[in-house]
Amino acid sequence: MSKLDVDGDAIVSNRDHFVYLFTALEGKARLDMTHLVEAILEGQHEKPPIPKSIFELLDALYRNAHKATNSAAMLRSLKQDDNVPSSRLPPLFERLMAENFLLQRKRLVNL
Repeated sequence: MSKLDVDGDAIVSNRDHFVYLFTALEGKARLDMTHLVEAILEGQHEKPPIPKSIFELLDALYRNAHKATNSAAMLRSLKQDDNVPSSRLPPLFERLMAENFLLQRKRLVNL
């Protein structure tokens, strides 16, 4: 049973949803976001305390602007090294293919 199942009726405003999403973060993400969330809640940041803001901030913090280029380069240069077992190559290939597909799709959507 999730917190929303128990306290869903109490979480009614955008600010409540914003705080709920922040409290669900753990580890480095929570540490990295704490000062931003506090500034937003105190009205000292341009972003409003709405749920979408949490995801925009996470995206801005963790997005790799060169991910598509790096991923494509890794896929082009993928080869089996002598010290790497052959069983490791197919999962890596599949992950890079999926990642490249998603990044290309995202790039087309943003045009």
